[in-house]
Amino acid sequence: MEITIKAISLEDLEAFFEFFQKTVTVEFPEYSADDKEFILNQGWSKSVYGDWIKNNLRLILGAWQGDKIVGVLDAGLPMGGVCFCNWLMVDRLMQRKGIGTKLLLKLEEMMKEKGAHMIYLYSSEKNNPYYEKIDYELIGNMKKSWFGQDHHLFTKQI
Repeated sequence: MEITIKAISLEDLEAFFEFFQKTVTVEFPEYSADDKEFILNQGWSKSVYGDWIKNNLRLILGAWQGDKIVGVLDAGLPMGGVCFCNWLMVDRLMQRKGIGTKLLLKLEEMMKEKGAHMIYLYSSEKNNPYYEKIDYELIGNMKKSWFGQDHHLFTKQI
């Protein structure tokens, strides 16, 4: 299984957003229909992603198996040496094959090049063991935060 990690370009936007939309819709049952509507049509809509990509405002990576996206990562550019990773998604059928880890390692490499020294992200409780396994440190829990969900805060020095 050959997996290629590369930045999402405007040419990839349609395939990226199709994967993102499907994943948010199916793999995030904790979000209400209204939450998903906001995520997909306002906060992280296709046009918002298009602007981010066009203006190099975020780092959006895709994991490709041939011409198919099987994972994505969306992160902000570092500010003050710190990068926030907003989304990490891997196709359910491709999980536990190292794809998420490859995406995060590529993020770490690219952020080091930009002068970052730390990455942080939020996780749902079910995903905490994964982040702990790849050396992210759980430093807190924000109960009932965005969209009413508990968010576990992880950091990693890079």
